[in-house]
Amino acid sequence: GSNGGLLRRVAMGFGTPLTFSMDQPTTNTFSSLFIIWGRVYRPLPGEKYDVGGGVGSLCFTPCDADPLNPLLFLFTDNSGFSTCPGLLGSSGTPWSMTFNAGVNFNVDITLQGIVIDPSAPLNLGITNAVHLRIASGL
Repeated sequence: GSNGGLLRRVAMGFGTPLTFSMDQPTTNTFSSLFIIWGRVYRPLPGEKYDVGGGVGSLCFTPCDADPLNPLLFLFTDNSGFSTCPGLLGSSGTPWSMTFNAGVNFNVDITLQGIVIDPSAPLNLGITNAVHLRIASGL
């Protein structure tokens, strides 16, 4: 498995087992709700979205703020916050979903989320963004 290392980039070939996960925030003894948004390709330099309330910024605009943008999507949401249709269902943290057979088509997306974290401003913690690229021959 890989969290993308320092640059948060994961590159893999077709048919490689693939696991998505959201860890439990260390400051929360209970399961946390979370939401993960996606963007096709990597965000452009300088592209960001201020969540507000001192929470911080996402690397890209979530689909809820720009629902007509075809590059934006909701990966998963168990908080009920998003109005976008999600690709996957999920439960609270810790959560993981594995695709043992991997995927056999090109993928180039960036994922980033928000998780309930009692130690963060407004109890919302922004996750690291991870760029995932799946292609033949990697």
